[in-house]
Amino acid sequence: MVREDPVRKGMLFAGTERGVWVSFDDGGHWQRLQRNLPMVPVHDLVIKDNDLVVATHGRSFWIMDDIALLRTLTPDMTAQPSVLFAPADPWRVNFDGSFAFQNQPAGENPPGGAVIDYWVKDAHQKVTIEFLDAKGATIKTFTSAADTFATADSLRYRATLDSLREIGVAPAAVDTTIIRAVRPEEEEAPAHPFPPDRAPNTKGMNRFVWDLQYPDAAWFSRMVLWTGFLQGPVAVPGTYTVKLTVGDRTETKTFTLKKDPRVTATQADLEEQFKLLIQIRDDVSAANNGVRTIRSIRMQLAERAKAMNNANLGAALMGKLSAVERELYSVQNRAGQDMLNYPIKLNDQLGSLYYAIAASDTKPTAQDYDVYKVLKGQLDAQLAAMKNALDSDLPKVNDEIKNAKLAPVVP
Repeated sequence: MVREDPVRKGMLFAGTERGVWVSFDDGGHWQRLQRNLPMVPVHDLVIKDNDLVVATHGRSFWIMDDIALLRTLTPDMTAQPSVLFAPADPWRVNFDGSFAFQNQPAGENPPGGAVIDYWVKDAHQKVTIEFLDAKGATIKTFTSAADTFATADSLRYRATLDSLREIGVAPAAVDTTIIRAVRPEEEEAPAHPFPPDRAPNTKGMNRFVWDLQYPDAAWFSRMVLWTGFLQGPVAVPGTYTVKLTVGDRTETKTFTLKKDPRVTATQADLEEQFKLLIQIRDDVSAANNGVRTIRSIRMQLAERAKAMNNANLGAALMGKLSAVERELYSVQNRAGQDMLNYPIKLNDQLGSLYYAIAASDTKPTAQDYDVYKVLKGQLDAQLAAMKNALDSDLPKVNDEIKNAKLAPVVP
């Protein structure tokens, strides 16, 4: 069985008794296209849009998602330092399956989001992938370098491993011990958020999938939320650009994010929803950054108080700031079930509203706006109280600290 690609003339696919082959020169030369397909007879082939559908004699069929890359391959591409292939236009769809079917036999869905394929001639170069909106504004940037949290964990892992080697413990026998030493399992609230996806930089073909989400809300250590960590909203249908930088070489390609055809909301509805979700995300960031500021000041005051032997240093200031902190975040929470005893506060309430609005592709309701107005007013009041305390009380505290020849507290 031989089929010709309807887009690239001369690209042929052949189904044989032992799998699939491809030719880029009208059958002059063939190479195997087996990938993870079992060694089975292939009795029929169908090319549907950008997908190659393979019917086997094992009473099943396989789909090779997105053969657009094969349509653009040329022999001279491998001589380039890097090549960014034009991505297929993604659908604004979540392909994750339901929990109800997680134990049933099922095929593997294609990755959800924008799939970016690129060629890198030499390994271990710095790779940067940047996504931009239709106005050219940067949405999100990913690199091949580890972020600061991942680097810190790696250093602690290696330090622990070196210590165990010094006492003669084989690494293979202590992997679990090492992991627990770096990040104890009993600490349900993590010290830092999940690291961002890293852009692969291996020699040859690489693939990166952007989940279409905008940046997450600000975060602080050991934060426990009832609604989970607040992710950025999903991009609305429209035109986007991906920029690939490998070394000093930069390439760009555009793609169109297509609306789920099952969604009845209009483009204007989705844009209105996105606008409100961005506002709520920024408000959650403001609340979390307020907590971070208060905790930073508390730590700095504790250091100055110890150096000055003055246990009451800044007590009035911290009394005001602690009252604000308790309204921004439920400070008693240490694990996921603690909020059954301690009600959630503003950052979590806003997060709950966010997830209610983002749960479906629809225009926000009047009730959504009503609830947001109430929570936004309460948040602004608390942030204003924090600002007033810092403006009125902190300068007086810093005067005492300066008289003791110490560095002032900086929010």
